[in-house]
Amino acid sequence: MKVKLSEIITGLEFQNERSGSYLERATGLVVSISEEDLNAAEDDDADEDSPDWQIDNIEIAKKILDNSNTDYLQLPTQWDIHEYEMMESFVSTIEDVTIFNALSYALKGKHAFRRFKDAVYEYGIEKQWFAYRDSAYKDIAIEWCQENHIDFEDDVNHT
Repeated sequence: MKVKLSEIITGLEFQNERSGSYLERATGLVVSISEEDLNAAEDDDADEDSPDWQIDNIEIAKKILDNSNTDYLQLPTQWDIHEYEMMESFVSTIEDVTIFNALSYALKGKHAFRRFKDAVYEYGIEKQWFAYRDSAYKDIAIEWCQENHIDFEDDVNHT
């Protein structure tokens, strides 16, 4: 079975400090599990009144926490991806000195992500930025698949 690269990329983009994404090897699907689900699984604390989807997530979380279980493989986390480095790398591709300086300045200090995004829109280069970012995520997904011996289908079309 081949995993769709778009599934991996969506899983990478969806993660945050409160949830992680995992590849279910048997189906090739990517599931996102929250910290809350993992905590409930650890405590074996599934509430019978919980919706079915939450009970399902807790069951998946139990499998993920079981170190002997190899059904689920964690995708690179947001801490592995380094979107800040993507932004720095993107800035190095900018030839217009005014835009280069504005983006470089935006990346310094607090709220760099917000300032960077604002500058990208201010200078009308959002398509260029998102294409660059999408390509970087695709590269990360391919590398992860190769490192983990996951067959994948490249179903991603970036323009």
